[in-house]
Amino acid sequence: MDKYGFGGLVRNLIKRARDDMRQTGRTTSMLERVQPNDLVVFHRPESAKWFERKAREAGKEVRTAVVSPENPSLLSEINPSGRQRIVLDHDWVEIYI
Repeated sequence: MDKYGFGGLVRNLIKRARDDMRQTGRTTSMLERVQPNDLVVFHRPESAKWFERKAREAGKEVRTAVVSPENPSLLSEINPSGRQRIVLDHDWVEIYI
């Protein structure tokens, strides 16, 4: 039980930060920085497909994967050699944190 209200305060701070970050160009910036051998990780298949479409429109070919932020150990399974650069989508990171 949180009789001092800290849980609600933290929840509101996170919501405020998330709202403030919307429409700031994070996805566009990620698309500009992604390199040909990178693997971009998303938490939802719809997000991965949307990003793939945006990349095609920009003339880039990207590889994506869907990994649950609740099970980050799967990241090592999709990149067992560790030679590939993994780029995490900002939504993935937010959910993980």
